[in-house]
Amino acid sequence: MKKAIFLPILLILTLLLSSCGEPPTLQSDFSASFTTNSGGVNYAGIVEKDIGTLTVTLSQPYTVEGTSFCWKDSTLTIEYAGHAAEANADYLPADTVPSILHNTLAYLNQATYTSTENDEDRFNLPTPYGSAEITAKDGKLLTLSDPHTGTMFEFDTGIQE
Repeated sequence: MKKAIFLPILLILTLLLSSCGEPPTLQSDFSASFTTNSGGVNYAGIVEKDIGTLTVTLSQPYTVEGTSFCWKDSTLTIEYAGHAAEANADYLPADTVPSILHNTLAYLNQATYTSTENDEDRFNLPTPYGSAEITAKDGKLLTLSDPHTGTMFEFDTGIQE
């Protein structure tokens, strides 16, 4: 009798434990195009992130087309039309598109998985200004929502590595 009860319980526990897997993770190094609307202006560009470096190159609106912001370690370099200058990142307003991307994606390795809905994984991302929200598929960013500015970024996974 004890064996009859023990065997089904053991089987159920084995099935439950085997279905528990590792939670999804995000790619920490990537390249993706993005679009967003900030302050009523549509922005587009490319963000590239790898170990110690984050580069945001804007392609829209036309007034900033070709401007590149590159954070390498603690140094910010702003580049336009072949000219480059180092700048103090503290003087770049926190609500600008490059700053928002930097202030969130710099903490990408601290993102925590929260759930999966409609085949998309959801993550919370701690930032200096609150907890940002990320959606991803197969580790690739789909959206980023910044709580400080209310800005939502959409990423094109077609060019992600």
